[in-house]
Amino acid sequence: MKLLVLIALIPLALIAGIIAFALVFGGPSDPPPMPSINNPFKNVDFSDMAATRRFAARFVRFSPPHRRAVLSQRRRLPPPPSTQPTDTSGSLCPSALPL
Repeated sequence: MKLLVLIALIPLALIAGIIAFALVFGGPSDPPPMPSINNPFKNVDFSDMAATRRFAARFVRFSPPHRRAVLSQRRRLPPPPSTQPTDTSGSLCPSALPL
């Protein structure tokens, strides 16, 4: 019987010792801040973004005004089509170039 009590008390004493050690020495320190996480968009140029288009959205048909939300969207227009003829591979057609 004494052996079972001893087997139960040894892990409890070990856990208590680990907790006391962590409290006395303060545990791990905080890591320094990472600039790649804190400033991910610091050098990004947002000046060429499309204008914001806002519209009202409803969650349910015929919903009351307090259930409506204003959403916004940025839509980029596709680039204008090329004025030079191209063949199916995407390269310039030598037969269509002026001489």
